[in-house]
Amino acid sequence: TLFLFRQVKDVNDYMRVTQAIAPIRNVARKTGCHFMLVHHAKKGESEGIDSALGSTSIVAAMDTIMMLERKEHQRYLTVTQRYGDDLDKTELNYDETSRTFTLGKTASEVSTKDLSSSILEFLAKFESPKSITEIKKAIVGKSLNISAALNYLLKMKKIDHVGKGSKGDPKLYFIAQ
Repeated sequence: TLFLFRQVKDVNDYMRVTQAIAPIRNVARKTGCHFMLVHHAKKGESEGIDSALGSTSIVAAMDTIMMLERKEHQRYLTVTQRYGDDLDKTELNYDETSRTFTLGKTASEVSTKDLSSSILEFLAKFESPKSITEIKKAIVGKSLNISAALNYLLKMKKIDHVGKGSKGDPKLYFIAQ
């Protein structure tokens, strides 16, 4: 791990951590080589790069941060980069035969699929179209993800809507015929 490799006694000491990481970062930048350093996350409720154990200088010094998260029997990978595009939280699929992992769906894709099913179930209960406000009150999920699921269902022609989405003429959603 990073701190066994660099012999850092106090992982919260910003200056000592910075001094420990600087030589590694300098070699990488001068030579163009890649160092992969393993580090631990805090125990508790922190998410993303805020979950790195110790000083904030750790994540500040890195060009790419790969976070591996385990929830029950599923693994997720998130990549945050200084340069280039990040990789959203993505499922890792494990193949027991080859003992390898492959990338699966992103968390937002899984969320959209789950929310889409919930929206369809909700709309099927009613003969009259429902507003986005009514749908968001009935469906558990982030507002932005519910909107993404509605757009997905519209694109897939599983639902349709009436109304312009303006004041006095709200969009009302219903199951497409």
